[in-house]
Amino acid sequence: MTQLYERDSGRAFDVQQRQSEVDQLKAQLESAKWNLDKTTVRAPADGYVTNLALRKGARVASLPLAPVMAFIDTSDTIIGVAVAQIDARYVEPGQAAEVTFKFMPGQVFGGKVESVLQAVASGQVQTSGLAVTPRDVASVPFVVRIRLDDADIARRLPAGSTGDAAVFTDHVKLATLSARCCCARSRSPTISIRSERRRIPAEHEGADP
Repeated sequence: MTQLYERDSGRAFDVQQRQSEVDQLKAQLESAKWNLDKTTVRAPADGYVTNLALRKGARVASLPLAPVMAFIDTSDTIIGVAVAQIDARYVEPGQAAEVTFKFMPGQVFGGKVESVLQAVASGQVQTSGLAVTPRDVASVPFVVRIRLDDADIARRLPAGSTGDAAVFTDHVKLATLSARCCCARSRSPTISIRSERRRIPAEHEGADP
């Protein structure tokens, strides 16, 4: 069509129409390549897959009602310590901590407070066109993230490992915050565990914690 048009033997409309058809076919080809690429599941980070519910030929819907696999992210390990709200006000990033795990009995690991996650499920309200329904508010603990000094130990811990932790604060009346802790990885369930305060004996009051 282009050659005929250049020799004054064809119409420009025919050239434009054929070019439009070519552009449409190229767009369909690119769309098919994109859809084919989406049939390959790629991991977002280092880790492994468990509870796999897929096999060759299975179809995954755009809005699945149930997940087809569980991916465990091993690129980062989170050590979470549940601390009562009344004690969480004394916890600050950078404070020293000691952690023990039942997975490694008899060993004490040093670390530091990384952050205090001052948000819990009872602190959220779902947006709707109705007034907020009153409900009983329970005093649930806040989660404190601990970063172990030995990163290799953290990587070796299985997700869900539990133990005890002590956070050393600067409060004169509070030597340590003793609480149970949980080792988790991405998308692991939240675990709330009680904490207790330990008082410094009267003869040591005023000394450095």
